[in-house]
Amino acid sequence: MARRCARSTVRIGCDYRGWTRSHGQTARRTASGLGPGGSEKGKYAEHLGDEDSERYVSEALTHFGEANRLDPGNIESLLEVADFCSSRGNHSQAIATYGIAIESCPERGDVYCSRAFLYQLDNQYDRAIADYSEAIRLVPEDDSIYRNRGDVHSEASSYTEAVADFTKYLALTDAPDDDRIFDEIRLSNRSSVYAERANAYRKQGDLERALADVRKAIELEPDNPYAQIVQAEVRKAADA
Repeated sequence: MARRCARSTVRIGCDYRGWTRSHGQTARRTASGLGPGGSEKGKYAEHLGDEDSERYVSEALTHFGEANRLDPGNIESLLEVADFCSSRGNHSQAIATYGIAIESCPERGDVYCSRAFLYQLDNQYDRAIADYSEAIRLVPEDDSIYRNRGDVHSEASSYTEAVADFTKYLALTDAPDDDRIFDEIRLSNRSSVYAERANAYRKQGDLERALADVRKAIELEPDNPYAQIVQAEVRKAADA
Protein backbone atom coordinates (compact mmCIF):
# COMPACT_ATOMS: atom_id res chain seq x y z
CA MET A 1 0.00 0.00 0.00
CA ALA A 2 2.48 2.57 -1.20
CA ARG A 3 1.81 6.21 -0.37
CA ARG A 4 3.79 9.39 -0.79
CA CYS A 5 5.21 11.41 2.04
CA ALA A 6 4.00 14.98 1.69
CA ARG A 7 6.68 17.55 1.02
CA SER A 8 6.76 20.39 3.49
CA THR A 9 8.25 22.94 1.12
CA VAL A 10 6.51 25.30 -1.29
CA ARG A 11 7.21 24.22 -4.84
CA ILE A 12 8.11 26.48 -7.76
CA GLY A 13 5.49 26.12 -10.45
CA CYS A 14 6.52 24.90 -13.91
CA ASP A 15 4.37 24.24 -16.94
CA TYR A 16 5.23 20.92 -18.58
CA ARG A 17 2.13 20.66 -20.76
CA GLY A 18 4.30 20.95 -23.85
CA TRP A 19 6.43 17.95 -23.00
CA THR A 20 6.21 15.07 -25.43
CA ARG A 21 7.11 11.40 -25.25
CA SER A 22 9.81 10.11 -27.53
CA HIS A 23 12.54 7.53 -27.44
CA GLY A 24 16.11 8.64 -27.11
CA GLN A 25 19.05 8.77 -24.80
CA THR A 26 20.04 11.83 -22.79
CA ALA A 27 23.73 12.45 -23.36
CA ARG A 28 26.20 12.86 -20.56
CA ARG A 29 26.63 16.47 -21.63
CA THR A 30 23.72 17.32 -19.32
CA ALA A 31 26.09 16.68 -16.44
CA SER A 32 28.10 19.74 -17.47
CA GLY A 33 25.15 21.95 -16.51
CA LEU A 34 24.74 20.46 -13.06
CA GLY A 35 27.11 22.75 -11.21
CA PRO A 36 29.53 21.55 -8.52
CA GLY A 37 29.80 17.76 -8.44
CA GLY A 38 28.59 17.48 -12.01
CA SER A 39 30.61 14.35 -12.76
CA GLU A 40 29.01 12.58 -9.80
CA LYS A 41 25.53 13.71 -10.83
CA GLY A 42 26.21 12.59 -14.38
CA LYS A 43 25.82 8.95 -13.36
CA TYR A 44 22.09 9.68 -12.99
CA ALA A 45 21.73 11.98 -15.98
CA GLU A 46 22.56 9.25 -18.48
CA HIS A 47 19.26 7.48 -17.70
CA LEU A 48 16.96 10.44 -18.16
CA GLY A 49 16.10 10.28 -21.86
CA ASP A 50 14.68 6.78 -22.22
CA GLU A 51 11.01 7.80 -22.47
CA ASP A 52 10.61 11.57 -22.34
CA SER A 53 11.79 14.16 -24.79
CA GLU A 54 15.57 14.50 -24.62
CA ARG A 55 15.35 18.19 -25.43
CA TYR A 56 12.96 19.11 -22.63
CA VAL A 57 14.63 17.00 -19.97
CA SER A 58 18.04 18.31 -21.00
CA GLU A 59 16.82 21.92 -20.88
CA ALA A 60 15.26 21.37 -17.48
CA LEU A 61 18.46 19.89 -16.10
CA THR A 62 20.51 22.72 -17.55
CA HIS A 63 18.12 25.21 -15.94
CA PHE A 64 18.64 23.39 -12.65
CA GLY A 65 22.40 23.62 -13.15
CA GLU A 66 22.21 27.40 -13.46
CA ALA A 67 20.03 27.67 -10.37
CA ASN A 68 22.24 25.22 -8.51
CA ARG A 69 25.32 27.35 -9.07
CA LEU A 70 23.54 30.40 -7.66
CA ASP A 71 21.83 28.59 -4.80
CA PRO A 72 23.14 25.05 -4.19
CA GLY A 73 20.38 24.27 -1.72
CA ASN A 74 17.53 25.09 -4.11
CA ILE A 75 16.49 21.91 -5.90
CA GLU A 76 12.83 22.77 -6.50
CA SER A 77 13.11 23.06 -10.29
CA LEU A 78 14.76 19.65 -10.38
CA LEU A 79 12.01 18.14 -8.24
CA GLU A 80 9.49 19.45 -10.77
CA VAL A 81 11.27 17.37 -13.42
CA ALA A 82 11.24 14.30 -11.18
CA ASP A 83 7.57 14.72 -10.32
CA PHE A 84 6.69 15.14 -13.98
CA CYS A 85 8.49 11.92 -14.91
CA SER A 86 6.81 10.14 -12.01
CA SER A 87 3.36 11.37 -13.02
CA ARG A 88 3.95 9.97 -16.51
CA GLY A 89 4.85 6.57 -15.05
CA ASN A 90 8.50 6.93 -16.06
CA HIS A 91 9.93 5.66 -12.81
CA SER A 92 13.50 5.16 -14.00
CA GLN A 93 13.79 8.80 -15.06
CA ALA A 94 12.14 10.03 -11.88
CA ILE A 95 14.41 7.90 -9.71
CA ALA A 96 17.44 9.18 -11.59
CA THR A 97 16.34 12.78 -11.15
CA TYR A 98 15.63 12.34 -7.45
CA GLY A 99 19.14 10.92 -7.24
CA ILE A 100 20.58 14.13 -8.66
CA ALA A 101 18.52 16.11 -6.15
CA ILE A 102 19.83 13.99 -3.29
CA GLU A 103 23.41 14.51 -4.44
CA SER A 104 22.81 18.26 -4.40
CA CYS A 105 20.80 18.47 -1.18
CA PRO A 106 21.31 15.30 0.88
CA GLU A 107 19.54 16.63 3.97
CA ARG A 108 16.07 16.62 2.35
CA GLY A 109 14.25 13.65 3.86
CA ASP A 110 11.18 14.27 1.71
CA VAL A 111 13.19 13.58 -1.45
CA TYR A 112 14.35 10.24 -0.07
CA CYS A 113 10.67 9.48 0.58
CA SER A 114 9.73 10.35 -2.99
CA ARG A 115 12.39 8.03 -4.38
CA ALA A 116 11.50 5.30 -1.88
CA PHE A 117 7.87 5.50 -3.01
CA LEU A 118 8.90 4.71 -6.59
CA TYR A 119 11.27 1.94 -5.51
CA GLN A 120 8.37 0.44 -3.58
CA LEU A 121 6.05 0.61 -6.59
CA ASP A 122 8.74 -1.16 -8.62
CA ASN A 123 9.13 -3.86 -5.94
CA GLN A 124 12.71 -2.79 -5.21
CA TYR A 125 12.14 -3.29 -1.52
CA ASP A 126 15.73 -3.15 -0.25
CA ARG A 127 16.26 0.22 -1.92
CA ALA A 128 12.92 1.54 -0.70
CA ILE A 129 13.72 0.51 2.86
CA ALA A 130 17.16 2.10 2.64
CA ASP A 131 15.68 5.41 1.46
CA TYR A 132 12.92 5.42 4.08
CA SER A 133 15.52 4.63 6.75
CA GLU A 134 17.63 7.58 5.65
CA ALA A 135 14.52 9.79 5.70
CA ILE A 136 13.82 8.65 9.27
CA ARG A 137 17.39 9.52 10.25
CA LEU A 138 16.87 13.00 8.81
CA VAL A 139 13.29 13.56 10.01
CA PRO A 140 12.73 11.18 12.96
CA GLU A 141 9.60 12.99 14.10
CA ASP A 142 7.72 12.30 10.83
CA ASP A 143 5.37 9.46 11.78
CA SER A 144 4.27 8.79 8.18
CA ILE A 145 7.71 7.48 7.22
CA TYR A 146 7.49 4.66 9.76
CA ARG A 147 4.14 3.65 8.33
CA ASN A 148 5.48 3.71 4.79
CA ARG A 149 8.54 1.66 5.72
CA GLY A 150 6.28 -0.75 7.57
CA ASP A 151 4.25 -1.22 4.40
CA VAL A 152 7.43 -2.06 2.48
CA HIS A 153 8.49 -4.56 5.12
CA SER A 154 5.05 -6.18 4.87
CA GLU A 155 5.26 -6.39 1.09
CA ALA A 156 8.72 -7.93 1.47
CA SER A 157 7.32 -10.47 3.98
CA SER A 158 9.52 -9.02 6.75
CA TYR A 159 6.69 -9.04 9.27
CA THR A 160 8.73 -8.57 12.44
CA GLU A 161 10.18 -5.35 11.04
CA ALA A 162 6.74 -4.29 9.79
CA VAL A 163 5.23 -4.75 13.25
CA ALA A 164 8.03 -2.65 14.77
CA ASP A 165 7.43 0.21 12.33
CA PHE A 166 3.65 0.15 12.75
CA THR A 167 4.11 0.12 16.53
CA LYS A 168 6.39 3.15 16.31
CA TYR A 169 3.82 4.96 14.15
CA LEU A 170 1.07 4.26 16.69
CA ALA A 171 3.27 5.54 19.51
CA LEU A 172 3.99 8.78 17.65
CA THR A 173 0.31 9.42 16.84
CA ASP A 174 -1.18 8.59 20.23
CA ALA A 175 -1.81 12.17 21.35
CA PRO A 176 -5.09 13.80 20.21
CA ASP A 177 -4.97 16.77 17.86
CA ASP A 178 -6.58 20.02 19.00
CA ASP A 179 -8.12 20.50 15.56
CA ARG A 180 -11.21 18.32 15.17
CA ILE A 181 -10.74 17.61 11.48
CA PHE A 182 -7.08 16.71 11.88
CA ASP A 183 -7.94 14.49 14.82
CA GLU A 184 -10.50 12.63 12.71
CA ILE A 185 -7.79 12.05 10.10
CA ARG A 186 -5.42 10.89 12.84
CA LEU A 187 -7.94 8.36 14.13
CA SER A 188 -8.70 7.09 10.62
CA ASN A 189 -5.00 6.62 9.94
CA ARG A 190 -4.52 4.84 13.25
CA SER A 191 -7.40 2.53 12.39
CA SER A 192 -5.68 1.58 9.14
CA VAL A 193 -2.32 1.05 10.82
CA TYR A 194 -3.88 -1.16 13.48
CA ALA A 195 -5.34 -3.17 10.61
CA GLU A 196 -1.97 -3.26 8.85
CA ARG A 197 -0.27 -4.48 12.01
CA ALA A 198 -3.05 -7.02 12.53
CA ASN A 199 -2.40 -8.36 9.06
CA ALA A 200 1.33 -8.62 9.81
CA TYR A 201 0.54 -10.50 13.02
CA ARG A 202 -1.75 -12.80 11.03
CA LYS A 203 1.03 -13.55 8.57
CA GLN A 204 3.25 -14.43 11.55
CA GLY A 205 0.57 -16.76 12.90
CA ASP A 206 0.01 -14.59 15.99
CA LEU A 207 -3.77 -14.61 15.78
CA GLU A 208 -4.35 -13.39 19.34
CA ARG A 209 -2.56 -10.12 18.68
CA ALA A 210 -4.09 -9.92 15.21
CA LEU A 211 -7.61 -10.18 16.64
CA ALA A 212 -6.86 -7.53 19.27
CA ASP A 213 -5.51 -5.12 16.67
CA VAL A 214 -8.31 -5.60 14.18
CA ARG A 215 -10.88 -5.02 16.93
CA LYS A 216 -9.12 -1.77 17.78
CA ALA A 217 -9.12 -0.80 14.10
CA ILE A 218 -12.88 -1.37 13.82
CA GLU A 219 -13.47 0.47 17.09
CA LEU A 220 -11.66 3.54 15.79
CA GLU A 221 -13.37 3.50 12.39
CA PRO A 222 -16.21 0.98 11.97
CA ASP A 223 -16.56 1.68 8.23
CA ASN A 224 -12.86 1.28 7.41
CA PRO A 225 -12.98 -1.11 4.42
CA TYR A 226 -9.40 -2.31 4.81
CA ALA A 227 -9.96 -3.09 8.48
CA GLN A 228 -13.07 -5.07 7.55
CA ILE A 229 -11.10 -7.10 5.00
CA VAL A 230 -8.36 -7.86 7.52
CA GLN A 231 -10.97 -8.74 10.13
CA ALA A 232 -12.47 -11.32 7.78
CA GLU A 233 -9.03 -12.79 7.03
CA VAL A 234 -8.13 -13.00 10.71
CA ARG A 235 -11.42 -14.67 11.59
CA LYS A 236 -10.96 -17.12 8.73
CA ALA A 237 -7.50 -18.01 10.00
CA ALA A 238 -8.78 -18.35 13.57
CA ASP A 239 -11.54 -20.73 12.45
CA ALA A 240 -9.23 -22.89 10.35
